Amino acid sequence: MAALTNSPSVCWSIDTIVGRTLLSSYVTAACANQVKRDIEESVFQARINSALQGLDYRKILGNLNNEVYVEIGQDHQRSLHQAIGFLHRTKPDDEYKHMVDEYLVSEVFDISSQYAESNSSTGLNECSPPPYSTAREAEPQDPERQSPSRSDIEIWRYTSRLWEEGTSSGQVPAVTDELLRRFPPLYKVTVDFKGLEGEGQAPNKKQAKHIASKDICQKLGIIL
Repeated sequence: MAALTNSPSVCWSIDTIVGRTLLSSYVTAACANQVKRDIEESVFQARINSALQGLDYRKILGNLNNEVYVEIGQDHQRSLHQAIGFLHRTKPDDEYKHMVDEYLVSEVFDISSQYAESNSSTGLNECSPPPYSTAREAEPQDPERQSPSRSDIEIWRYTSRLWEEGTSSGQVPAVTDELLRRFPPLYKVTVDFKGLEGEGQAPNKKQAKHIASKDICQKLGIIL
C-alpha cells in the first residue's frame, strides 16, 4: 500500500482533487465577500463559475513554476489544481499560506472583483462593494478608490507618467510593499521619488502601486 500511495500518478490525482477543491473555496470566499446575504443561490453560483473561468491559470502557474512538481502534458487549469494540491501536501503550513497569499489570493480577488463590476449592470447592482481597505471606507467621496476596474484603467496612467519622469531624471522611484491582511487580501505599497512619498492600499499590489503613484504625481503637480 505504501508503494501505491507514493506512486507519482496517485499523488498527482490526489493533488488535483485537493487543489481543485481549495481553489474553488478561495474563489467562493472572495465572491461571498462582495455580495449581500440575500443574493439568489443560482446567481451567486454563476458568479463563482464566471470567476473560475476568468482566472489566468497560465499566469498563476508560471508564478509557481519553480516551486511545484506537476504532470507534463495537461491543460493549465488542471496543472494549477495539481500545483495547489502539491504545495498543500508538501509545504509547511506557514510556507503554503505565504505562497497562496503571494501568488494566488490576490489574483482570485482581482477576478472576482471584475465579475462583480461587470455583473452590476445585469441585475446585480444591489450587491455591495467589498471593503477593500479602511482608508477607502473613510473616504467614500473618492469613487476611484472604490472601483478597482476604474482605477486600473485611469490611475495606471499616473504610474506610467511617474516612471517616465524617473527615466528622464535618472532617478527611478523606489517601491516597497507590505501585506496588511491575508484574506480578503489588503496590500500597502509605498513609492518614494525625489524625497516625496506616496502610499496606496488595495487588494493587490498593482492597484496599490497605482494609487501611490497618483499620490506622488499630484504632489509634483502632475494632473492627468
